[in-house]
Amino acid sequence: MALAIAWVISVYATTGTPAWALWRPLIIVGATVATVHLIAAMLSRRPALAALATSAGAMFAAGLWQLGVLLAVPTVVWLADIAFSRWSFWRPWTFGSDVGRRASAATGAVSLAFLGLAVWQAATDGAFWDVPRVTGATAESQPGAPDIYVVMLDGYPRADVLSSRFGIDNSAFLGELEARGFDVAADSRSNYSITWMTLASVFQMEYPQQLPELSGIPQKGPEQYRVFGRLVNDSPALAELRSSGYQIASSPSAFSELDLVSADLAYPTVGRTWFETELVAESPLSDLFSGIVRAWASTERRLAVEVGLDRLSEVATRQDATPVFMFNHIFSPHPPFVDRADGSIRPLPPCYPSSCLLFESNPGRLGFSPEEYAAALEGQITHLNGQLLAAIDEVIQARPDAAIILLSDHGTRHSLRADAAEATRNFFAARTPEFPALFGEQPSTVNLLPTLLNAYLKTDFPLHPFKAWVSYGYPLQLEAQ
Repeated sequence: MALAIAWVISVYATTGTPAWALWRPLIIVGATVATVHLIAAMLSRRPALAALATSAGAMFAAGLWQLGVLLAVPTVVWLADIAFSRWSFWRPWTFGSDVGRRASAATGAVSLAFLGLAVWQAATDGAFWDVPRVTGATAESQPGAPDIYVVMLDGYPRADVLSSRFGIDNSAFLGELEARGFDVAADSRSNYSITWMTLASVFQMEYPQQLPELSGIPQKGPEQYRVFGRLVNDSPALAELRSSGYQIASSPSAFSELDLVSADLAYPTVGRTWFETELVAESPLSDLFSGIVRAWASTERRLAVEVGLDRLSEVATRQDATPVFMFNHIFSPHPPFVDRADGSIRPLPPCYPSSCLLFESNPGRLGFSPEEYAAALEGQITHLNGQLLAAIDEVIQARPDAAIILLSDHGTRHSLRADAAEATRNFFAARTPEFPALFGEQPSTVNLLPTLLNAYLKTDFPLHPFKAWVSYGYPLQLEAQ
């Protein structure tokens, strides 16, 4: 078990995942290995042999072939000794049980050493990080203050991009939004091509490169992701909302490092987190059961969108009169494309999980032709549009004065090197009944909350001149546009 747990922690240390998202994988892996070991011990009546065989199996399951083979050899020798020990010709050569016991004892000692090393490495790298739990409004709410809903639609392209790049006409959906009082920006831009940078700029209301928290952060490595998680959760925007009497609600995506867990109402992640997806993808078992893994992933992605949008209605129809600021991260229409236009399930591409990531957006890596990619994107967006309109109608019915912002963090990034400009042409629509046309035709993500708070809370946050960067790897590997 120690070897399996050490593997989980070593993978964890290479990600930006916060500590709270580590415990579920640890419990699942630990419980699975312990159960297999218990069954093996009961069947063999030799706990040491069961431990050795379970360790070998766990290493093969983790994709650590060298360790698996190293442990499998004494296991096989011991099993051969048990099988042939009754045969007279074998008895002079009996040595398997002694080799096996020694190997089992050595494996236990080495496993504990590996576990200690993995924990020490993760701790010294700052991997066991968490976010501040600053909850609760710090002032009386303003009488009649409206709710504010910010819905981030991950990877939703701007209408002109959909038309020119993919031949998709999204005008019917935009017309439905306008009929509900939304102002749809025709020339909106995100300041970044990657979610971590976009969200940090939104909640810090500043270009993150200017922040002292990023001083000295390496250009590569998981340290970046950990910093961005703290920037999102401990931000001046949230502090200002709380000081104005707002409660904070959050519905997260699969990317745990960006979860707004400092919210007063922090909904749990639906389905696997990004870290858990990485663990599954690294295991050869996922290739062996690839059909099951793909079906499981499709179901989870669909459910996450449905539940995330249902939570908008749940918050809007609450009985509490205290105003709420809700941030809702909907991981759609970003791949994986799991919905057709009629709502039926679209199978994941066969490249997953062996040769492409679950959230891969490059058509070539997904095995899509340009036409197939456009068709899959259109189906995903069409179905999502219907779900969005239904959720928005429920919010408006319950809270007619609510401010509702729909925006994406970036474009499709379908061909980042060849079409970098597309990556920052994001979708933006705002319904602000008290302040019509609040954002104009050219809003940018860094100015979202300063504009909103200055209008609704009478603050005086500065607005920033537009700048944009594209990331070609880690968030801080930026090129100016």
